[in-house]
Amino acid sequence: MAGGDDYLTKPFSYAELLGRVKALIRRYTVYMGSTTVGEEQAEEYLELSGIRINRLYNEVFVEGTEKELSNIEYKMLLLMMQHSGKTFSAQNLYESIWEEPYFYSCNSTVMVHIRKLRTKIEKDPKNPKYIKTLWGKGYRFETRQS
Repeated sequence: MAGGDDYLTKPFSYAELLGRVKALIRRYTVYMGSTTVGEEQAEEYLELSGIRINRLYNEVFVEGTEKELSNIEYKMLLLMMQHSGKTFSAQNLYESIWEEPYFYSCNSTVMVHIRKLRTKIEKDPKNPKYIKTLWGKGYRFETRQS
């Protein structure tokens, strides 16, 4: 469904705006995004290669130990785990996570966040077992352990 079905005139109060947004989200989940109980439980957790993500609470556990990730790091890890084995270029990651157009200067932003993520989830960040770098191509979440 694309298009507007509600209109809010200026000036408006933020309470009214928030109420309308919540009503739209509620309407979407009731009519279009409904799931069964089994589907909700299956999608609550994502687990691969010793990393478990609780999507409901945005928690990450590596081999049973909870890791504190920034919002960007969490989004990166979740995206890469959801598409494990797929190679993400810096441009793919930047546009997916930041939801902004990519410029070449954004490449270092992606590299810094990958490095920070590795220091939090890898035992040896210089020799990563989860997030591999494919030189000239990008990054991939590795499901096969060497």
